[in-house]
Amino acid sequence: AVGRSYYENLGNRPELSEEGIKATVIRARYTNDGSLAICFALSNGTAEKRNVSKIDLQLLNGNSGATIVSYAFDHFETPCHVESKGFAEVELIVDASYVSLSDDPLSSLTTTISVSSNPLE
Repeated sequence: AVGRSYYENLGNRPELSEEGIKATVIRARYTNDGSLAICFALSNGTAEKRNVSKIDLQLLNGNSGATIVSYAFDHFETPCHVESKGFAEVELIVDASYVSLSDDPLSSLTTTISVSSNPLE
């Protein structure tokens, strides 16, 4: 919508790594209630399908370094699986009460993302 803050970098795909699941932010936007919707691209370079159990995220304004949100996603309404040598996307919402900077333009972001996962049987 016109006038709304929005970040999009659809070409921002994480590398396939034998170390496990990697993640990048491909979209971010504020919702009407001030929450932050974040879409992650996930990659799994291992030889086994993996289940994501936790995503730790730190999202900063790329220019000022101000923290927009620092949050750990450890509950997924729908299980988040990534196929072996494959990619997936997942959109997660950070409640407004955890968003430190609710009026950032989201034009330039710096992220630190850590993903915990386990192999699926």
